[in-house]
Amino acid sequence: MSTSPIQDRSSVKDMPLEKADDQPKMVPLEIADGVAGSIDSYSTQVHYRLYKKRFVGAVALCLLNCIGGMNWLWFSAISLDTANAFGLSVTKVNWLSNVVNVVYLPVSLLLPWIVGKFGVRRSFILAALILVLAAWLRFAATAHSLSPNGAYALLFIAQFLAGLSQPFYQVLAPKYSETWFGLQGRVTATMVISLSEFQSAHHLSVAGL
Repeated sequence: MSTSPIQDRSSVKDMPLEKADDQPKMVPLEIADGVAGSIDSYSTQVHYRLYKKRFVGAVALCLLNCIGGMNWLWFSAISLDTANAFGLSVTKVNWLSNVVNVVYLPVSLLLPWIVGKFGVRRSFILAALILVLAAWLRFAATAHSLSPNGAYALLFIAQFLAGLSQPFYQVLAPKYSETWFGLQGRVTATMVISLSEFQSAHHLSVAGL
């Protein structure tokens, strides 16, 4: 008895993959942000592709991490001059640096959730925008029409926002290296991005001397 076409299709559907198709299928796989690969249905081997633009991102993160690292030392090196210029006490000026460190820890704990929701690229862009906003608020605090308390409020809010952005560049450096670099370059990329903040802190400390 001849088999109907419908029965032929169902029999092929129930056959194992290697018998139904002699050629291995290459299934596209999104490995991470900007890194793509493919999975061989037989060997299940992942092939990674590295992009040259990863170095551009690494340099940008080094610069942003360097700028973010300066925020908690901006006023410690010029505390007396800041107190005289704004009519503030030295204690208030010191808190402009302390608030950055106070905000650092809780934001670091929230970073896994933020990256999981927005991704690595959008998280870094968000932190950069916060850093730009903090810089403009510090500049607005220099207006002569403001009272000492009003200027200090703007400076404090600016430093608070700077503390929000700083953990992004330091804590997520290994995540960026893992996403965009191969096994032979991840450690070096993480080291360079992480140490860029301490270089800026060192130069500001020397300038304060």
